[in-house]
Amino acid sequence: MIVQAAFELSEDIVVRQRPAPAPSEPKDGTWAAWLLYHPTEVAPRTMLIRGQQPKLLDTLDRRETLTLLAGSLSSAFFYGWLAFFRLKLHFSTMVFWAAIFTYIQFLTGLPHLRRVTQAIYYADDKMSKAAAQDSRHSPDLAQLLGDLIKAATAALNKIS
Repeated sequence: MIVQAAFELSEDIVVRQRPAPAPSEPKDGTWAAWLLYHPTEVAPRTMLIRGQQPKLLDTLDRRETLTLLAGSLSSAFFYGWLAFFRLKLHFSTMVFWAAIFTYIQFLTGLPHLRRVTQAIYYADDKMSKAAAQDSRHSPDLAQLLGDLIKAATAALNKIS
């Protein structure tokens, strides 16, 4: 009897769900901020800037390339020393571990490509909307020059 009364009561209740609050920005210096704002991460805002003013990001691109080169070179020196001099690994062992590392790189690269694609789609959508708003009828240059010449001629005739 109590279960039936509770069931009848629950039919009259309307539940309204609130939308989830927007996530707050991560604090600088945290892992979340490092992952979100990593220089090699392609963000939609960066794609918009690159599409509108590509020269603005030249310095960022140069420094990113040099940083990645320095990190890769130091890693190669360290692991070369470790594999060839310290551990003296056999060639087949090195090929096996290289295959494991490249496979992990492949698996972690797929989500990155997905985020890059989403950023490109977002930037394209924003730029398309901005271009549609800016596609107003442009004035006819020949007509404007003709009007300017007529006005200048009329002004010169009044002076003389």
